Order: sequence, then C-alpha cells, then structure tokens
Amino acid sequence: MGFGLAADVADLHRRALEQGMPALADALWARQGADPDLERLPRFKLRDDATGALCRLG
Repeated sequence: MGFGLAADVADLHRRALEQGMPALADALWARQGADPDLERLPRFKLRDDATGALCRLG
C-alpha cells in the first residue's frame, strides 16, 4: 500500500493492532519526509492530512 507501510489492508490492520496508530503515523511521516520532491507517491504537500481510527469490539 502507499509508502510501503503494509502489504495490504489486512497487514495494515494487523500493524495498527500490534504497533498502535501513533506508530503508524510516525512511519507515514518518516516516509513522506524521505520523499521531499513528492515523486514516489504524488501528493499536494510534504505531509498530506492523515486520519486513522482503530476500533476493537468484544
């Protein structure tokens, strides 16, 4: 998936459960920072807005 944070949605979900949302945000921002010319994954600014939510039921 974008920026190589996860192989697929299931992997992203597993990482969110294991590492927590702040760790995923930090990883995303680090990868965005490593692409200052916005070429690897085109976007409008260095750090596009990011929102994540994780809900545990049960």
